[in-house]
Amino acid sequence: SSTSNIALFSSSQSPDSLNFHIHAFRAQHSSSFNRIPSPVNSHETSSSPSPVLQDNPDVVSPSTEEGIEGSFDEEISKAKKSLEDLLVIRRPVMEIPDGEPEEIAISSALDEGLSRFARNMPIFEPERMESSSEERPLPVNLDLALYKAKILTRNRKYEEAEILLRKCISNWPEDGRPYVALGKALSRQSKWIEARSVYEKGCQATQGENSYIWQCWAVLENRMGNVRRSRELFDAATVADRKHIAAWHGWAVLEMKEGNAKKARYLLGRALKHCGGNEYVYQTLALLEVKARRFVEARHFFRQATRCNSRSCASWL
Repeated sequence: SSTSNIALFSSSQSPDSLNFHIHAFRAQHSSSFNRIPSPVNSHETSSSPSPVLQDNPDVVSPSTEEGIEGSFDEEISKAKKSLEDLLVIRRPVMEIPDGEPEEIAISSALDEGLSRFARNMPIFEPERMESSSEERPLPVNLDLALYKAKILTRNRKYEEAEILLRKCISNWPEDGRPYVALGKALSRQSKWIEARSVYEKGCQATQGENSYIWQCWAVLENRMGNVRRSRELFDAATVADRKHIAAWHGWAVLEMKEGNAKKARYLLGRALKHCGGNEYVYQTLALLEVKARRFVEARHFFRQATRCNSRSCASWL
């Protein structure tokens, strides 16, 4: 309030007039306190009129409270609705109702694609699996067939053994054992040309990696008198497998028969180096030393042969 409304008192005034002025001052300032204007925003112009407030801003009417509560309820409901729209759960295709044809069409297309994939896989079709098993028997059948062919060959039933072995070759062309067994069966019948063709086909089928076929072929050529060809085949056998001791020993025996003792001794030494101790190698070395009349070395090799196999009658003799 302006200073013009405030009265100055003196001691000469009466007490009654003093009480009257105090009551007037309280009434005037209480009304001015109840009408304190709200702070004006800085963005508003100075010419805009100040808003008129209620005399008691702390006191809220019941209608105003109901309006505030209603606005809060509307905001809460809107927030719940927005959360429900965000939290969408994807359910499996089996739980889709009948009234959604688009999603049902997608699931049917997926099932159709899986059925086409299953048709292309023979594991889902027992008939195709049975047919493939008939075309390619289990490997255990090869072992049984080779054992049966061996028994037939011992009993001189060569025709049955040959039919069985050729069937094994057609079913397992990459295995070298049927070629070896058939070649030996034909060699017993003195069918040298047929046995040679079997060994040749076996080397081609195994890509030259089977040392047993090379070694049997070399023995066949040696029996036929083709010493030079036999040497080449023995060499191929040792190249295919350095630890194939039969190839080293057979080649050394060939050189012994041809009179090349030095070459035979060298081949037997290579056999001991790559394959270790063997009674046949020591026995052949001992015979070489006997022919050379070096009996001390011969006794040493015979003793090594008996140590490798104490039941070797030829070494003891």
